[in-house]
Amino acid sequence: MNIKSKVNVNRIIGLILFIAVLVVINLIASNVFARVDLTENKIYTLTDATKSALSELKDIITIRAYFSEGLPAQYAEFRQIIKDKLDEYKIYAGDNLEYEFIDPSDSVGRQRAMTDGVPQVRINVFEDDQYTSRNVYLGLAVTYQDKKEVLPLVQDLSWLEYELTRAIIKVSQPETYVGYVTSNGTPDMDKDIFNLMRVMRTQFNVRSVDLNQGKIPTNISTLILLQPTMSFTKDQLYAIDQFLMRGGNLAVFFDKINADMETGTANKLNIGLNELLNNYNLGVNEDIVLDRNHVQVTVPQISGSMINFVRQDYPFIPIITEFDTTNPVVKDLENINLIVASSIDTSRLQDSELEYSILARSSKYAHLMKSNYTISPTYRLTPDMYNASNVPLAISVYGKFSSFFANDELAGEDENYTAESPETKIVLVGDGDFVKDKYLGRAATQNPNMVFFMNLIDWLTLGKGLISIRSREVTYRPIQKIVDGKVVEFSKSEKAKIKFMNIFYPVAIVLIFGIIYFIAMGIKKKSEVRV
Repeated sequence: MNIKSKVNVNRIIGLILFIAVLVVINLIASNVFARVDLTENKIYTLTDATKSALSELKDIITIRAYFSEGLPAQYAEFRQIIKDKLDEYKIYAGDNLEYEFIDPSDSVGRQRAMTDGVPQVRINVFEDDQYTSRNVYLGLAVTYQDKKEVLPLVQDLSWLEYELTRAIIKVSQPETYVGYVTSNGTPDMDKDIFNLMRVMRTQFNVRSVDLNQGKIPTNISTLILLQPTMSFTKDQLYAIDQFLMRGGNLAVFFDKINADMETGTANKLNIGLNELLNNYNLGVNEDIVLDRNHVQVTVPQISGSMINFVRQDYPFIPIITEFDTTNPVVKDLENINLIVASSIDTSRLQDSELEYSILARSSKYAHLMKSNYTISPTYRLTPDMYNASNVPLAISVYGKFSSFFANDELAGEDENYTAESPETKIVLVGDGDFVKDKYLGRAATQNPNMVFFMNLIDWLTLGKGLISIRSREVTYRPIQKIVDGKVVEFSKSEKAKIKFMNIFYPVAIVLIFGIIYFIAMGIKKKSEVRV
C-alpha cells in the first residue's frame, strides 16, 4: 500500500470513528435527561414539593396533552416546553407516570378531548399586524385510577408546575374536603362570597358545615370559620376543639369589632370564640387598626342644594405591604387590603412550644383605636396618633395544641375525646370582610385578597410546598431590533432567517471544525509517513 492510500485509509477510519462517537453521544443524550436552567426564577427546575409528590406515587398517573397544530407565536413553543416538563416529571415518577400528546385536529382526537373534558378554547392572537381570534386546544387531562383532574387551558407557563403538581396530588391522594361553617352568622356562601366559593370549588371539595349538627365530619381536612357574628354554644366550641384535636386544620377570620360600613358604627363582638383561641395561645384584640398607608373612598359632600362626591382618605382600610418574606404563603404578595381589622394577640405564643409566623403586619405608622369605636370617614387622625408600629394582623401557627375541654363534663361523656392534637395548623386573621364580593371588585379572582386567602387554604390543606411554586414568573420576550432609536419587532421573513441561522450555524460550525480537524490530522499523518 502506497503512502497516499495509507493516508486515505487513516482519514476514512478517523471519519468513521468521529461519526461513531457522535452516534454514541446522541444515544446517551436521548436516554439521559439533563439541562441547565438559566431563567431568572428557575421556572424550568422542579421544586422539592413536586419531586416529593412524584416519588410517593403508588400507581400509574396518565397525562394526556391536547394541543392544536400551528399555534400562534406566543404559544408555539408550549408543546415542547410541556414535553420537557413531563420528561422531567417522569424522571422522578419513573414507571408511575405516562403521558401522550394527542392531535385534536381530527374527529378521533376531538372525541378523546371531549371524553377527557378538555374543551376547545378561543384565544386572541396578534398576527400580521392585527388581532384575530382562533379556536384551539391547549389543555391537559390527569388521570389516576378512577379519578381525573383537567387543566382546560394552559396559558401561563409560570403556573404550569403548580397546576400540574396540584392535579397529581388531588387525584393520587385520599379525597379530602374543605369545610365552610354556615352557622353562627357567617357570610352566605352564594350571596356574600360567591366569587370566593367559585374559586374554592374549582380547587377543593367544599362542604358546608353547620355546627348545630354536632361533630364535624371526619373527611374534612380544613375548617373555615369566616366572620362569625353570633354567639357559640358550648357544644359548638367542643365540635371545633375536637376537630382540631384529631388533626384538622383551622382557618379563623374573626372581626372582634363588628363594624357597619353603612352607618359608620362599630361595637365589640363577644361571642365566646376568643376564649377558645386563647386556649391555643392565640386571640384577637378589642381594637381597630388604622394605618397611614390606606385607601381612599368616595363620600358624598353636600354643598347647598348640590351633592358632590369626593375622594377622601380612609385609614380604616389599610393597604398591607409588610409580609413575612420567609414564609411561602405571603412572600410573593405585594399588598392586600383589610377592612376594619383588629390586631392579633401574640403574647402567649412567645412562651409556648408552637412554631408561628406573623404573616402580615401594619406599617410603621399605625394607630390602635381601643375605645369609642367609629369608622366614620369624618374621623381624623393627627400625625402623632400614628404611634403603633408593625402591628400583627394575620398569623399562622403550627404544632400540638391542648384541648379547651380538658376538665369539662363534655370530655367525660365522650368516649372519643382527645386531649391533645397531633402536629396541625391554625391560621388567624383579624378580619373577615376582605374576601366578600363587595370588596373584591370585578377582577375578583386576580385580587390580591383572593390570592392571600387561597394561599392560606392551600397551606392548611395541601402543605406549604405547593405555595413555593405559585409565583414563579416567565416573561415573553419577542425578537426585536432598534430602528431610529425605537424598539420594533422583526418581520416574519426576518424572524424566519434568524430561526434558520440559530439552527444552521451551530451545526455548520461543528462540521467546519471537524473538517479542519481531519485535514490537520491528515497533514500530520502524511508528514509522519514521509519521515
